[in-house]
Amino acid sequence: MDVFRMILAGLFIFISLGIARQAWYVRRLSLFFGAVVYSGSGILAFTLAAWWPLFVGFAGAWVLRYLGADPLTDLRFDLPKLDRVDANDAERLDEYLKKWVTTDPQVALVTSRFVNEAWELGYRKPSHMPNAPEWLATTAVGAWHQMIASDIRLVASANKSTTMRYLDQIDELSSQPLMAAGDAAVRYDLPATPSNLAQVEEKIQDPRDFAEYASAYVADTLLAGRLSVLAWTFQQWYGERYVLSHKRGASSN
Repeated sequence: MDVFRMILAGLFIFISLGIARQAWYVRRLSLFFGAVVYSGSGILAFTLAAWWPLFVGFAGAWVLRYLGADPLTDLRFDLPKLDRVDANDAERLDEYLKKWVTTDPQVALVTSRFVNEAWELGYRKPSHMPNAPEWLATTAVGAWHQMIASDIRLVASANKSTTMRYLDQIDELSSQPLMAAGDAAVRYDLPATPSNLAQVEEKIQDPRDFAEYASAYVADTLLAGRLSVLAWTFQQWYGERYVLSHKRGASSN
């Protein structure tokens, strides 16, 4: 029994390290309290050679959870991290964005063959999109990098509600290319992520429909990758998940 108690005490301490790491990422004080409860009960169980600290620690952790210690986040430790104070550090911001391209599948689509072939041929900005110098960049990933760098610098000086409204605007802007690309994909039986232009040209014979689909897909890819990074950055800075505006409305009804 003593060995079993020591194993459980060690497990409590190990759990506390994971909670502490999560608390550091989402900047949530209540999670630090949870880490202290788990580690304290584990250490006391070791030093006092008693079971009661484990029971008290477990009960205390559940009380904290009931009081809201668990953050409303979808935390992934494999994603990069950026402190708000580093938003205007060009080198640190560049490193942050480069890691996103190699880490997250959604963002990585900006480097896909189809997106870059379409970009080189001028299939970039749907007509409803506002004009911006980023759409003239040499590559799609270069355009995405310019867009998101500008976004992060902007929201770094904003408060939570302003940042949320800004993300809502990007989500709204992306809705039309998403619908256009989705409709064409269903109509022409296209894959969700086309591998190259030739694959799509084989199925979409009409040049106008092809141009509309290619531009919509490219714009949707860049905007979705943009929103992915901003939503995660929002989560890091404010300790809660960004929820799309239409889902916030649904949850409040």
